[in-house]
Amino acid sequence: MVVAIHLMGAVTFTGLSKQLYADQSTITRNLKLLERRGLVVVKYREDRRRRLVSLSAEGEALLAQALPLWAEAQAKLMSHFGQRKWQTLLTLLTEVTTVS
Repeated sequence: MVVAIHLMGAVTFTGLSKQLYADQSTITRNLKLLERRGLVVVKYREDRRRRLVSLSAEGEALLAQALPLWAEAQAKLMSHFGQRKWQTLLTLLTEVTTVS
């Protein structure tokens, strides 16, 4: 979720929900936890019905620390599966997101 917010910039809860294929209540619950930890900032739009979420400075710093660890884990998985199986896995995961 943190990576998605980073990549999307200031995003509505609905936009994030669609991007992550998650229901609104899951997004709201998880964002409240991130907000309590100071990792995201939630702001209301003018009409107060739509909320925008973005990473705080602390959230950006934590992400910068986590990305090298994520890359290391990805490299281990790719090494374990091999290039062909890894590509197959990514293709299948992409197909899952297109199923209605």
